Amino acid sequence: YPAYTGRKAEKLNSTGQISCPEGTAIQWQITAKNTESAVLNTTLIKPNSQGQLTINQRATQNGEYTLKLKNRLGYSKDTVRLIVNVVPDAAPNIQVQATEDSSKLLQYYFIGTAGDDYKVQRVNFVYSYSQGEVKNKKGSISVPLSINAGNEVSFVHSLNLGAIGLLPGEEIKYYLEAWDNNGIRGPQVTRTIPQTLRRKTA
Repeated sequence: YPAYTGRKAEKLNSTGQISCPEGTAIQWQITAKNTESAVLNTTLIKPNSQGQLTINQRATQNGEYTLKLKNRLGYSKDTVRLIVNVVPDAAPNIQVQATEDSSKLLQYYFIGTAGDDYKVQRVNFVYSYSQGEVKNKKGSISVPLSINAGNEVSFVHSLNLGAIGLLPGEEIKYYLEAWDNNGIRGPQVTRTIPQTLRRKTA
């Protein structure tokens, strides 16, 4: 299996159909008696001295293959069907709840979880000032959150509107994002719906 999945190699006996993550290295080993050669779809394969056929593939998409065996009398009437079902890496998921601290002025907490079929690699809190023309308040600011990377993670982030320089009447837009560790197509990201926080004028 691809290294990023953390799954160990497996040996499956007597199966012509497998389901596996994209990028898995597959080796079919088929023992065929009295066989001089074989054709996998259109590819010619020769058995070794023990009569074993070895087929190596990289799982990139679903596929169905037909293996025909041949000896000095011709092709066998029996065929072997090999089926590969590729399971794509799903994007991560993330949920968060924002809470205002009633005992501390301008203080907010963001408590949530993120999950992935293999590993959530990082979670960021991203915000931008709505008054983008104000000096030193342009662009988006991404704050990495402290997590223990895994397939299920939890996080807590605190934000004080005064500490980030937000003046009365100003507001920020924010979202949180979770990134996975997809090692085949590159990390995938899922973002929460953007929300707004406004500092009250009084």
